[in-house]
Amino acid sequence: MKSYAAEWASMFESEARNIRNNLGRRILAVEHIGSTSIKGMEAKPILDIMVGVEAVPHTDLILDDLIRVGYQRRVSGDLHDRVFLVKGPESFRTHHLSITYMGSSFWAEHILFRDTLRQHTSLAREYLDLKRKLAERFSTDRYSYTAGKEEFVLKVLAMIGLTQT
Repeated sequence: MKSYAAEWASMFESEARNIRNNLGRRILAVEHIGSTSIKGMEAKPILDIMVGVEAVPHTDLILDDLIRVGYQRRVSGDLHDRVFLVKGPESFRTHHLSITYMGSSFWAEHILFRDTLRQHTSLAREYLDLKRKLAERFSTDRYSYTAGKEEFVLKVLAMIGLTQT
């Protein structure tokens, strides 16, 4: 993990512009999610971006354009309501991109979790402490690192009245 970098916000804005310019009206929104979107949060220096569409089945219409600008589809990361792409070589990944429909639980959970941590610094500090412990314990095991955060995420979502489906 790296210390928070203010340029993550401008890097997101640049990439969001690139996505909007290439996909136009086929998308409804582009959001910066994940730890790089939370001021002061340490994170892996990989931008997490979420693109909202009208319906996930329509994503096939935009995948070619995203591949053309450097993204690669990672079917192993797909969920029932998310298509997952990455940008950058595996040894130096720069972007994770999730395409989901605006009404999905995936969309709501990610936006609300991000916004809650942005608004409640005590929760953000608690999350950072957990991330540090998990990064130390699971430095070479990304799956366990991610799974170790799940209980905290569910706790935050429950606090704001949203349960993960």
